[in-house]
Amino acid sequence: LAEVPVDGGGDPISFLYNAAEIAEKKCFGSLTCNILIPDKIVRKNAREFDEIIAGLPFGVIGVNIFPAFAHSMPQLVWGAAPGHPQSGIGFIGNSGLYRQPQKAVLRAPFN
Repeated sequence: LAEVPVDGGGDPISFLYNAAEIAEKKCFGSLTCNILIPDKIVRKNAREFDEIIAGLPFGVIGVNIFPAFAHSMPQLVWGAAPGHPQSGIGFIGNSGLYRQPQKAVLRAPFN
């Protein structure tokens, strides 16, 4: 576990863009990541937030929820992000038989 300072200039979305870049380029692995963010900020910046989530190279992303919960939901995929083999290749789960799933995103409220 490590702590890394991230510059956001007082703007939560700028902070999240910078944190996502650090996670992608400096952290090993591509299984999961977790984002804790108040609902008010997500609603106010919905388009930018969805762009950040879509661009994160992780197999499971938890927004205000522990991402490992996806493992207990057979409809969702669990595994490394496609094209990032540091954490393995392929997914388990996917009982919905989605073609070429990219990731699972879990969201929970944070007020």
